[in-house]
Amino acid sequence: MEKFRILSMILGGNQYFKKKLNETAYCNKCDKLINNRMSEHAYNHMEQTHLFLCPICDIGAQSRETVQKHIKEFHPSAPEKAVDNRLKHAQEIKDTIKECYPEYFVDNPIPTTAEIDKMLASIKGGSDLRKFVAGLEDLPETKLEDESTDSKMDQDSSGDEENEHDDDIEDEEMREESEIGNHNEDGTGIELEEEAEED
Repeated sequence: MEKFRILSMILGGNQYFKKKLNETAYCNKCDKLINNRMSEHAYNHMEQTHLFLCPICDIGAQSRETVQKHIKEFHPSAPEKAVDNRLKHAQEIKDTIKECYPEYFVDNPIPTTAEIDKMLASIKGGSDLRKFVAGLEDLPETKLEDESTDSKMDQDSSGDEENEHDDDIEDEEMREESEIGNHNEDGTGIELEEEAEED
């Protein structure tokens, strides 16, 4: 589930932070000293934005834990997974993080729905998780080819030129996956958050 953790960090805005080691930061919006979970603190300043939703009744909150408690209490027979609505509010998350922590802010690109869908497709069971990421419902599901399909294609190809083209595509896809998961080669922008879900 490491890829799912990375996906959650990307949706949460962690790529907009300079790497920090045991540092505390002041929030420029409220002057509070923040020791960890800087993204989650920034979410508190997005009061009218529901970053996580109940899959049953669409009640929302800025915190996954709050929505999961709601699901347990009001929909005990439903699965205990909140719908992640952060992709729909990606620009607002980025802007809020920039306002809260300008000295730690890194202006990385906002993840696209296609990037998120591709990452979900690379996670075992990702198609099941797709329904818990809002914003992907209008996109056709991305399917990654498995090794048996790749080897069949290699056997069917008639020339080295096609094989070289396939290798180039694989190299490009690997680079894209690396960019999606990190956004910076040196690790800048990744702040680990604890996941509320246990898979």
